[in-house]
Amino acid sequence: ATALGFSLINTGSAAAADQEVAQIQAVTAADIQRVARKYLTPQRQSTITFLAADDKNPASVQKMNVDAPVKVADLAPAGEPAVLLPEAERAR
Repeated sequence: ATALGFSLINTGSAAAADQEVAQIQAVTAADIQRVARKYLTPQRQSTITFLAADDKNPASVQKMNVDAPVKVADLAPAGEPAVLLPEAERAR
């Protein structure tokens, strides 16, 4: 139901959910390997090393006592909720 509803709202067609599944099923191992060779290269690689905070590697001051960047009270109302049509008026 979620996939059908998402497809209907975002594409105007509940059939888009079936088309997406078919597209995913059409992907082959060779397709994935081709894309991986193109994008997963050493030039695009990043390595991050996390160190435990100690005397040699103290915690960064700016990372202590961090507040969330957005508070719920600051958010604007999302608008009117969506209304479900009567069953006879819904798209197949």
